[in-house]
This record gives sequence, C-alpha cells and structure tokens, in this order.
Amino acid sequence: MSFTQTQARSPTRPFGEGKVRFVDVGRDTAELLTLWLSQVGLEVLAPASEAPPDLLFAECAFPRRDERQWLDRISVRWPGAPVILLSPTLFPTVPARGAVANELGVAAVLATPLTEEVLMRTVMEVLGT
Repeated sequence: MSFTQTQARSPTRPFGEGKVRFVDVGRDTAELLTLWLSQVGLEVLAPASEAPPDLLFAECAFPRRDERQWLDRISVRWPGAPVILLSPTLFPTVPARGAVANELGVAAVLATPLTEEVLMRTVMEVLGT
C-alpha cells in the first residue's frame, strides 16, 4: 500500500498501513523509532521480511564520507522507497530536506538523537501527507 493512498487512514493512523524498513540502524534507535512509528500506524518490517518497504531509515556515522555508494545500493535493493538518513554527526540545524539530503540523494537527513516531533514532521514531509 502506498502512503499516498487514503485507505485505512485516521487521526491515529495518518499514514495508513505503510511499511518501514531499517538499514544499519542501531538497536536503541530502532527500538525508539519502532515505538513512535507504530503509534501512527506504520509497520516496521522484520529484517528477514521480503515485503517491499514504503519508507527506509538508514543510519551512518559520517554521511559525507563515501556513503553515496552504500546509499545507491540501498536504492537499488528497494527501488522507489524514499530514504531518511540518520546520523549522530549531523548538526540538528541541518535542514532535513536541504542541500545535504540532495547531495546524498536521499529524501531527508536527520541528526540523532532526535525528538518524536522532528521525526513525525519529517516523515509527513517525505510521504506528502
């Protein structure tokens, strides 16, 4: 199901029945994101799941150091799914959908740690809801 579809949406499920996959996301971050995303109706896929994701989260320490090839492999593996890149080395003032995201070819970048409000705002912008 696409996030742009209105089927199954409600105030508590603004994204409908979307599927999310984590790529190289640390355990603690993954647990927190799973909690927040599941509260709004998103399903976090198990690592072994073959289901295609509607949204990807990837985490890397230094996103400007030769990560482009890694991100390209992610895009090839799951074509069409937007990527939100998480990194502890980004400053919180870096715009989520700005020059750094464009340079890396991802839908958004987020500094970690992050707040639920920042996460949800970015997910809504990326998915166009």
